[in-house]
Amino acid sequence: MKIIQYEAISKFKKRFLKRSLLVNIPIFSVVVIILVGAIMPRGLESSAPFDQYVSGAHDPGIEAIINLDERLWNSQDQSSLRHTKIAYEYRWSRLKIKPTGILVAKLRAVVPDVFLEKIDYFLVEGGQVIDSRQSGYGRHLGPKYRPLIDGFRFTSSPTSMRTLYVKTVAKGSLPSTLTVTDEAEFEANTTATNIIVGILIGCAFGMGVYNIFLFLVTRQRVFFSYGAFLFVISAEALFLTGTMATLWPRLGRSLVGFSLGIQYLFLCACSLLVLFQNDYCRFARNHRRIKRGNVMIYGSLLGVGLAIPFLAPQVGSVFTIATGTALLFFRQLQMRRYLRHIRAMEWAVLNSGYLASWLVSCASLFGVIGGDVYTNNTYLLASVGLSCFFSTLLAVRLREVEAERRKIIRHHGAISESTEVCVMFIDIVSFSQMATPLPSRRAFTELADRMREISAVVAGFGGSIDRALGDGLLCFFGTEGGLPLTESVMNAFRAGIRIQEMTVSEARGAMAGKNANRIMPVRIGIHCASVSVGNIGGEARIDFTMVGSGVNFARRLETACTPFKIIVSTECRDQLERIGVSDAGFSDIAIAVKHQTGLVRACEYDPFFDRHEILFEVERRYLDQIGVMSFDQIVDVKESGAVRLESPYGTFVVKDLSLFGFRVGGADLFGQRSVIPVKVVTSDPDVNKALADKLLDNLSVEVRWGKAVGSGFEHGLKLFGGNKAQRGFIYDILKGRFGALNEVNGALDPMRDIA
Repeated sequence: MKIIQYEAISKFKKRFLKRSLLVNIPIFSVVVIILVGAIMPRGLESSAPFDQYVSGAHDPGIEAIINLDERLWNSQDQSSLRHTKIAYEYRWSRLKIKPTGILVAKLRAVVPDVFLEKIDYFLVEGGQVIDSRQSGYGRHLGPKYRPLIDGFRFTSSPTSMRTLYVKTVAKGSLPSTLTVTDEAEFEANTTATNIIVGILIGCAFGMGVYNIFLFLVTRQRVFFSYGAFLFVISAEALFLTGTMATLWPRLGRSLVGFSLGIQYLFLCACSLLVLFQNDYCRFARNHRRIKRGNVMIYGSLLGVGLAIPFLAPQVGSVFTIATGTALLFFRQLQMRRYLRHIRAMEWAVLNSGYLASWLVSCASLFGVIGGDVYTNNTYLLASVGLSCFFSTLLAVRLREVEAERRKIIRHHGAISESTEVCVMFIDIVSFSQMATPLPSRRAFTELADRMREISAVVAGFGGSIDRALGDGLLCFFGTEGGLPLTESVMNAFRAGIRIQEMTVSEARGAMAGKNANRIMPVRIGIHCASVSVGNIGGEARIDFTMVGSGVNFARRLETACTPFKIIVSTECRDQLERIGVSDAGFSDIAIAVKHQTGLVRACEYDPFFDRHEILFEVERRYLDQIGVMSFDQIVDVKESGAVRLESPYGTFVVKDLSLFGFRVGGADLFGQRSVIPVKVVTSDPDVNKALADKLLDNLSVEVRWGKAVGSGFEHGLKLFGGNKAQRGFIYDILKGRFGALNEVNGALDPMRDIA
């Protein structure tokens, strides 16, 4: 047995390792390419040698540069103008252009770096400036101004030596190559680049629109998060390719604003990619490790976003890229535990491809590997390819969902096979009475908020909402996932406790002035039974619901429940006992059920059985809120046991009485609205005869409330039926004989008048 177990574990580990390697192949390949590109020597980007002079933070001007001592010019790496210092500095580059004879060459000089603050070109012949151009951020938009990516057009001289001076101003920047090419070749390359980049950006934007459309149709957030991610990638490409740099200076912006725009877009892309993973895989709800990872990732991205406005552009850019890349690597490592799930595998491929492409683009932009239109925009190319793949995959999933939906309709139809479920009814007590003095808009808003909170609790414990019933909900547990009935009952029971605790907590917050919400107590009934789940709407309108006597019985349990408490059926109580739920807080209760002559046994649970003082104060405040007052004169019975109500379910001892009913004590607990036949029996035969002569000794009473008192229970019983004269006769004869002399009891149980 151990050998078989060992082989199974080894096989699982090998499969897991294989999947981990396959998912991260793009990242491994890119790392190798970058290392090779960093080690291998690269050819020169420009065949013409140039010299450099660094004047530091001082700008000597073009006249001083023309007359600068030749010994101050230093021959540099011919391929780039490297700005690696954080300090603000001016750099001058000099390129000598020899005479070309009869043929005049049309040339274009370009420093393709959108992060340089200023780039100025000066063409000098015979010690005089014959042409110049200005470009960069915060410049006056005069006739000499050109966007950064346009470069400088000039021609060679047939007979004279000309010198091109290029002034760059930056506080550190990316490695930037000074290239001098033929004008026609430059235009052809620029056109091809614009077409390629335009197609990529257009595809990414189009895929984003497609996903947003799917979101509007299906209301599934996974499409929104992925569509927003593609929109952000498209906007980021406009920045990095220089398109936005053409427009940005015209808006009077600075390099700081331009850099912040790119950094915030990158942070937004990272957060949306993680959000898409959460929506697509749906692991965060059930995996604590993923939840903690989400908090760390979003918190880190928020912290970086708050910090970068206070950093220099080049420092902020490096910090942002490093942090975002590290966080995505962290999530990639987290997901290795869940690669057995196909959705986790698919997202890991997406994240791996995006990370790999971003590393290639960063390596190209920072000069680690040779850069061109393809390497610089690898991240955009990969995003478009991956978006096509995932958009197609999501569309396939939609078709599968639609096919499954049709299959369910055909399978279940109007009648389905019986399913064992746990049914929960939830109802807000006296909402109509509470909402009467409120504006309709406020009443609706508060009801919607309360229903939303309750629904979230039900969903959090694995329940499903069958339908909303005005100020109530019909929920069920256990129709999906093959959970045992015992576990479904336990989930429903825990959800009920959480709802009541949340209700009391919010009520105490309202009492303390922490919120303006009104107290909305609820009644909860829970029952497990075999029900039929099916579509009663037909093909045109899908309306799945539960049908069966168990659903009706759960509703009766809720109706009989005392506010702030939970009633469970005896079947549910048996299921809870099997998994060790203690008897603390439970009380047996008898309730009236429609179409049944006798009372039915159930169990009422008090979530606050060890915190009665908290619940009592909340109940009092709730009655004050809805304006419930007792206008009934209540008289104590001076002799205990002198007045009794005998019923088929036991004897009640009357403790006080009023014109409308009795407060009684007994050995059993009865549910609200249970109607019980009773016979009035007193210790005085004359009173018994007087009641019998008027045919008022046999009565029907309705249970209005019940609570545990010591080892027994107290109830509020309301006289059911009868007219005012009959009620007055009963009250007067019992008060006159057994009422405490000159003693009126104004005490009122907090919930005795709640219907």
